[in-house]
Amino acid sequence: MTEQEISELKVTIREAVREEFRHLRRTTSASSDTWMTQAQASEYLKISPKTLCRLRAEGKIKGKLFGQRWRYDKATLDKTMVNPWLS
Repeated sequence: MTEQEISELKVTIREAVREEFRHLRRTTSASSDTWMTQAQASEYLKISPKTLCRLRAEGKIKGKLFGQRWRYDKATLDKTMVNPWLS
């Protein structure tokens, strides 16, 4: 890669990260307690963290990767538990 391409790539990555943070602020500003950590979500669902990871990997539970940490939306978990076919 040339220096020009590297520079353009850095700008693109920086813009993508900024947009993701803007999105996070919009989605979490209304109620910051809706996003749960893996430990909180597994405790809430009364399953082990390992089972939560497996269900996420199978696509049965939806999660979002924030950096290197998975987060789970409480409302989505509630919908999934009420009707597992929605996920």
